[in-house]
Order: sequence, then C-alpha cells, then structure tokens
Amino acid sequence: MHVSAEIRTARDLLERLSNHGDRHLFRFRDGRAFEGWVLEVGESQVLVSSAGPLGSDDPYAVDLDQIDLGTLQYVENGSLVPFAAS
Repeated sequence: MHVSAEIRTARDLLERLSNHGDRHLFRFRDGRAFEGWVLEVGESQVLVSSAGPLGSDDPYAVDLDQIDLGTLQYVENGSLVPFAAS
C-alpha cells in the first residue's frame, strides 16, 4: 500500500502533538473545530476523544487527510500554545 508523504507527515505531527499539553485543538479541512485528546495515531486515521459539554463520551476515528495541519494547538498550564511543526 502506498502512503502519501502528506499522510506520513500528518502521522508524525499528530504523534508528536499527542505528547504535548493537557488538551489538543485543531480544525478540520471543512472548517469544523476539534478540542479534546489525540489518543492513538494509526496508518490513515487518528483516534480522538472530544472535550466539553458537546463532546463524545466514546473515542472515534478521524481520517488524517481531514485535519488542517496548520491549525494544530495544545493547552498547557491553561494557556493555548500553537504546535510548531519543527
């Protein structure tokens, strides 16, 4: 199976993001916002759990190509921190 460079980059970034902060935030390419936790990064999907009153109690999978990688952020000690890709 061929895995695109974009998907490999998304996996790497989301794996690193999952090790930062108390919560994770990003936008989907369709403009929807996500706030919660990146639990596990797979070959083509990421397992996430939502936060807040409208969040899901059950983890769910999101296709990696649906995430706007330029919007990755995390919360640490109550402050919102942009996630640097470097």
